[in-house]
Amino acid sequence: MWRCVWYEQAARLAGVGHEGALQRTQQGPIDRLSERWCPIGITRTTHNEIEDHVAEPVRQPGEESPAPRPPRRGTSKPPPASPAEGRNFTTLSLDPGAELRVTRTQRSRYSFEGGKFYQMSLPMSDYLGRLRLTGAEYALLLVLNGKQNRGGLIEMTQGQLAERARLGRTDASRILKKFRSWGLVIKVGNGAYRINPRVAFYGTSEEQEAVLHELDEDLPTLNLPKIPGDG
Repeated sequence: MWRCVWYEQAARLAGVGHEGALQRTQQGPIDRLSERWCPIGITRTTHNEIEDHVAEPVRQPGEESPAPRPPRRGTSKPPPASPAEGRNFTTLSLDPGAELRVTRTQRSRYSFEGGKFYQMSLPMSDYLGRLRLTGAEYALLLVLNGKQNRGGLIEMTQGQLAERARLGRTDASRILKKFRSWGLVIKVGNGAYRINPRVAFYGTSEEQEAVLHELDEDLPTLNLPKIPGDG
C-alpha cells in the first residue's frame, strides 16, 4: 500500500483520523496528494517506518505549526558555540545607500636618539644596578645591549667587544665568562653572542618568541649572585 510518509501529521492538520488520511491517500492521485501533504513525494513504507521519519508537512495559510517532535534519547547535541562568544561588537545602522568608510589610526612612534631602542626587563635592570657591577662590567654590558642586531644577535668577536668598551682583551674575556655563568650572556658561535632574551631584546614580541623557541633547552637559567641583605 502506498502512503505518504507524513500521513499521520497530515491527518492531524486536516482534522481527520488515520482512516480518513488513508482514504485520502487511496482516493486521490499520488501527484496531487504529494503537493498537499508530502513536499518530497510519496513512498512505500510500513507503519513502523513512518515513525522514523522526521519532517515538517507543508502548512496552508492560517494553519498552526505542529508541536515539535521530542528528540530521541541519546541523540541530542549541545548547541554550537557562538563565534561571537567572548568578543565585543559594535552594531552600526546605516540608511539605504549609505557608505561606511573605515580609517585606521596610525600608531604613534617612539622618539629615541638614533631612532632605535631595545627593551630590557625593569626588575633585571634594577637588580643589576643593586649588584654594584664594576665600571668595566657595566661598560661591556651596555656595549652588548647597544650592538644587538634585530632579533638580539650580537655579531662581534671578543676582541671587537673589548675595543668597543675600551677594555683590555683579558678583562673583556673575564667579564664575558662571568656574564655567561650568570646566564646573562649566551655565546652562539665564533664571533657571535646574545643577551639572554628574557633580560633584554631588540625586536618585536613575535621575534622574541621565535628566538625563545629556537633556543629552547639551550636558554640558560638566570643565576645572578645574591644581593647581601636581601631576604
